[in-house]
Amino acid sequence: MLTGWRLSVSKWFLIPHRYVLGIMGFFAVVNAYTMRVSLNLAITEMVPPVSVSEYYDPNGCNPEDSLLYTYKASDSEYVYDWDSTTQVIYATDGNWKALVAIRMLEGLGEGTTYPALNALLAQWVPLQERAKIGSLVYAGSQIG
Repeated sequence: MLTGWRLSVSKWFLIPHRYVLGIMGFFAVVNAYTMRVSLNLAITEMVPPVSVSEYYDPNGCNPEDSLLYTYKASDSEYVYDWDSTTQVIYATDGNWKALVAIRMLEGLGEGTTYPALNALLAQWVPLQERAKIGSLVYAGSQIG
């Protein structure tokens, strides 16, 4: 039974807190999966594709004259399509260590998502509704 300030607060909020927790947990899981996918797409789309206009036939020429020995990539082929103020400064310049560090940081953030949601659902959601709200929360992994 609610008494005092809890009764007055419950009159103002039409949606029970456990449903708000379920909706926020759903968006947390969607966000975690979206971040995981977005980094892979962003890294591959940052650099424009390099296409070689010459055709290389390994049986048609000497190795000294082949495209592999004579082709030298210039700096202009790896220029980004946007200005330097909108780039992620350390991760986009080809530094693989920065990419690994970002992935590790992302993993630390995402690794706590499921245990935290399990603990929150166990504390806030009654046993009769736990399966319904839990399935709502974890459906975010399929959508994200």
